[in-house]
Amino acid sequence: MNEDDCAANCVTSIEEQAKKITLNLLPAKSRALYEKTYNEFVKWCKDNNIQAATEDSMLVYFDELCKVYKPSSLWSTIV
Repeated sequence: MNEDDCAANCVTSIEEQAKKITLNLLPAKSRALYEKTYNEFVKWCKDNNIQAATEDSMLVYFDELCKVYKPSSLWSTIV
């Protein structure tokens, strides 16, 4: 195995370990709610032709949610 192969394997191994760790960061009870909220944001981005989540796009998204939900409901929706 040459040096380039070793470097590529190390990067792949690190990426795989990071992915496993990331999957376990959310508490099991909350995972579905977090994923639902995230998927709603992703859908909103697609519907509005937004290519990447930026501070501005998130600000507009939250502003739109504020028009639909009361503050207490909004808090429980996004947190």
